[in-house]
Amino acid sequence: MNRWFPMLAVALALVLAAGGCNSKHHWSDLMHDGQDDGSPEAQFNLGVNYLRGIGGVEKDPVKAAEYFQKAADQGLPEAQLQLGVCYMFGNGVEKDPAKAAEWYQKAADQGLAGAQTLLGLCYKDGSGVEQDQAKAVEWIRKAADQGESVAQATLGLYYERGTGVEKDLVKAIEWYTKAAEQGREVAQYNLGWCYYQGNGVEKDPAKAVEWFTKSADQGFALAQLALNYCYLRGDGIEKDLTKAIDWCRKAAEGGNPVAQFKMGIYCHFGIGVEKDPVQAGEWYRKAVEIWPQEAEKGDTNAQFGLGNCYRYGLGVEKDPVKAMEWSRKAAENGFRPSQLDLGFRYLYGLGVEKDLDKAEEWFEKADEHEADELKELEAIQDSAEMECPFTLFGMGLRYATGIDFEEDLTKAVELLRKAAEQGVEDAQKVLNEINADQK
Repeated sequence: MNRWFPMLAVALALVLAAGGCNSKHHWSDLMHDGQDDGSPEAQFNLGVNYLRGIGGVEKDPVKAAEYFQKAADQGLPEAQLQLGVCYMFGNGVEKDPAKAAEWYQKAADQGLAGAQTLLGLCYKDGSGVEQDQAKAVEWIRKAADQGESVAQATLGLYYERGTGVEKDLVKAIEWYTKAAEQGREVAQYNLGWCYYQGNGVEKDPAKAVEWFTKSADQGFALAQLALNYCYLRGDGIEKDLTKAIDWCRKAAEGGNPVAQFKMGIYCHFGIGVEKDPVQAGEWYRKAVEIWPQEAEKGDTNAQFGLGNCYRYGLGVEKDPVKAMEWSRKAAENGFRPSQLDLGFRYLYGLGVEKDLDKAEEWFEKADEHEADELKELEAIQDSAEMECPFTLFGMGLRYATGIDFEEDLTKAVELLRKAAEQGVEDAQKVLNEINADQK
């Protein structure tokens, strides 16, 4: 199971802007009767009303920003934070990350935890300020120490990855746990992942499922997709294909492109559901609509997924050139499945000219990440994923070449034949190569 989640400043800003920030003022204390009496609290209230279209006024981002500006100029930290969010997203004002950071700074200096978190993320990403990981951690820690759950979850991720701090899995668990116990779905997912892999804690798939479920029940798509894997493979819970697909569908409906692609596979080949080519096409197209933006940002899952969509005509017209382009980008970014894919293609001349030197080059790069994927492969072999012809094809190639598994041509031919029978043309080409070599 790969980990895709980036702690995006955008997502956090939206969470915090909804009013979930720690403050010396309770949100309800700032609510007045909808009149501007000149106080910053009344002006802030009017800004909220115009931002949301409540309190008897129509939604008007420009007026909202005007009232936030008035309240912010009087020093109200909540208004300063909200005005910063307006500038960060161009909501009612011209987008200006530098101004956003300035207003976050003013609110953060007054101790507003939400502003401290967002200011820290500005320093982390270099958004509106010069990138400075030390300052990022400094501000996020201040918010985390106040109990701000988004900051705690972020600090946990920093310790897990060694971003701006020395990598410390024990501290990562501590911060994840603080945030998870407050109900922060991101932290619950990340904590579940730590238990799943045994990062900073003793490996415990059952506890992983417990935390994934808490997060998934709040609608967090990555946790829902994680449960899909757990139910498919019986990791920490009894195998249940129906539940696996139910969680995948929820993640897909929540906009996760990996889940959408998987739902396409399930519907395409009738894995746990009725075969439905029309529905499969709809799911593939939804994934293909999202993946290009993510792929351009360097997301290797998206690059690999797009490569497969163009190769097999899933949600798009077949395009071998684009397929190779995206597969190569993922491979160059260190994505092992793509590195192996390129190796196999050069080895057997699948869509490219045979080139044993290039094949060996990509296989050597893939060897650097071998251990991480072996556990995945072992789990896949005993799951419903083996009903997918693309999975059968990939497994067959491994047995044919002795990569990841001991070479077994009998097993390879069996798997490749099944894939070929379900329309994977490349599988038939490899079978022809194997048969030619045996003569």
